[in-house]
Amino acid sequence: MKSIVRIALGIICLLVAVIFVFRIMLVDNTVNEDYTAIIDTEDVSSIIDGKNSQADKKINAYIVRAYNNNLAVFEEGEVEPYRIYDTDIRILPESDREKLEKGIRVESETDLRRLLEDYTS
Repeated sequence: MKSIVRIALGIICLLVAVIFVFRIMLVDNTVNEDYTAIIDTEDVSSIIDGKNSQADKKINAYIVRAYNNNLAVFEEGEVEPYRIYDTDIRILPESDREKLEKGIRVESETDLRRLLEDYTS
């Protein structure tokens, strides 16, 4: 009788351990993009200095386009770039260069991150 109880307890402990391990694996594989951000050193220093106008205004959309043969991000309606990346667009395929000359509009920071990853990696 004692051996049956021990076997049952062993099986229950094993099941709990397996569920626990799978739960940890599920949480580790979940990516929450809301907490990832593209932050430049200049952005961090401007936030620390309290000079960040981004916190005060809502960005409706970003325009990713060519600027002096580099990749740049503009806030919609602005003439000066919000960020400039050291990515020479002349090395990109012609179809990508044409899109960047016209400008690619993205409406969220998540879409902006994805697009920039495509061009900068």
